[in-house]
Amino acid sequence: MPDSEKILEEYRKIPTGTISDALDALKIPSGVIVGGPRALNAHVGRMAGYAYTMQQMPKRQLHPGKVRQIEVYNHLAQPGNVVVIDAGGRLDAATTGGLQVIRAKVRGLSGIVLNGCCRDADEIVEQDFPFFCCGTSPRKSVPLETVGVNVPITISNIQICPGDLIVGDATGLVVVPAEECENVLKKAQYIQKVEQHMEECLLSGGDYMGLRDRIQQEIPE
Repeated sequence: MPDSEKILEEYRKIPTGTISDALDALKIPSGVIVGGPRALNAHVGRMAGYAYTMQQMPKRQLHPGKVRQIEVYNHLAQPGNVVVIDAGGRLDAATTGGLQVIRAKVRGLSGIVLNGCCRDADEIVEQDFPFFCCGTSPRKSVPLETVGVNVPITISNIQICPGDLIVGDATGLVVVPAEECENVLKKAQYIQKVEQHMEECLLSGGDYMGLRDRIQQEIPE
């Protein structure tokens, strides 16, 4: 298994809250997306993948953008990618639907993050595929066009670059800079190990006060 796939496998074991704590501990600017896309189905397993970004904007002319969205799902994004679409958070038109999700799932993509609306919500939930969006709308994406593919985008004041690692679960979404993936993973795994021991102690009736410090002394990093 390539190192990139192993990294994704390990990240899928770690809650987004723990990853956020690891970013803080390493003094890396927060990658938590606040007030943006949320899981359409919170019961789907944790998502982890490398960002393949799309920038959408209101149409300036009748001609479509240079790259249509379906091309990204059909062949541009690769297995292990999370397609991340910035549609400006618009709630009046859906920019992804059930057929695109089926194609993404069959091709082995890791998930979709949409800063905007989807339609076919019931059908998407049935696919049991990680999907995050701001809302739903029956209206198709007539007012929007894709103006950039695999370019830096911003969602909720968080910059997302192609190749950044995106992790999402029922709690939320967090972005890990590509160049920090391994460092953040090691720190997050250590935090998770400490908290697992804390949980065991609390379940057996242990005192919460000073517990983290005691466990960290017993389990050096």
